Amino acid sequence: MLDELRATDVALIREASIVPASGLTVLTGETGAGKTALLSAVKLAVGERADAAMVRDGSEALEVDARFFSRDDVSDGCVVRRRLGADGRGRVEIDGRMASVRELADKIGSTVDLCGQHEHQRLLESATHVELLDAWGGEDISCAREAYAEALSAAQAAAEELERVRALAATTDARLEDARFALARIDEVAPREGEYEELEAALPRLEHAEALVSATLAAREALAGEGGASDALASASGLLGQARAFDETLAALENRVESALIDIDDIASELRDYADGVDLDAEALASMEQRRSALEGLKRSFGPRMEDVFARRAEAAAIVDASDGGGLALAE
Repeated sequence: MLDELRATDVALIREASIVPASGLTVLTGETGAGKTALLSAVKLAVGERADAAMVRDGSEALEVDARFFSRDDVSDGCVVRRRLGADGRGRVEIDGRMASVRELADKIGSTVDLCGQHEHQRLLESATHVELLDAWGGEDISCAREAYAEALSAAQAAAEELERVRALAATTDARLEDARFALARIDEVAPREGEYEELEAALPRLEHAEALVSATLAAREALAGEGGASDALASASGLLGQARAFDETLAALENRVESALIDIDDIASELRDYADGVDLDAEALASMEQRRSALEGLKRSFGPRMEDVFARRAEAAAIVDASDGGGLALAE
């Protein structure tokens, strides 16, 4: 339902707007008053073909803005804007989003009938006849139609799968051998999803385990060792506690120092736990490096990403299965 239309520089129209009344709205006027031009603006708004000759003489472009509402829901409208330059270049927007003329015709044009002596009517479009016939049949044929649609979809899927299996079964000996090699090579390493990423995250910690332990223990010593930050804060807290006897306003500062001292002790404890938890196992490091090297070999051969490796294995397995299965897959 057209709710509002504004046309600028369309044919002889410099600027015009219309807000149809509820129900029937009739536009009348003498010949040359602009009725056809206004109808042309409506056609542009519903996605019909545009002609640069429609641009008003002396103007660079025409522009049509329109708002449509569904008859079932008038609370939410759709705003259309169409611009056509004198050079023939056009632009379509639906609710502020760029769109194509085809999309405009499908979304808006399919809901509007322009009926007249020389106008196009949906009833004359053969593409709409099946939809109209199904609607006329109602519930009596809806179940049969749904069953037919499901069967047709299954048949189309089966036809596509059949062509895929035939293509795999008709593979050349060279391609089959290449698939067997790829399958054996990948399965020999047997990678699993996410394994390479896990190794990439874990190896730096193992490779630099000694440096991590050294750094965390040195940091702990600076915080909680003899003469460290903890001792300095404890001393500062004691001094402020003594001075507070003469000025109570120092109590707040003393509390902040005590809070910092608690934080420092907690950090020192966590640093000790971290150092204790660092794995210095040289054998584990060597095993993980060897595993990463094997996975990187697969990436060089079938990559560049591990996703490509898994995709190559799936493709190779399908080719080998189709060849080894004989006519079983085709029969299925």
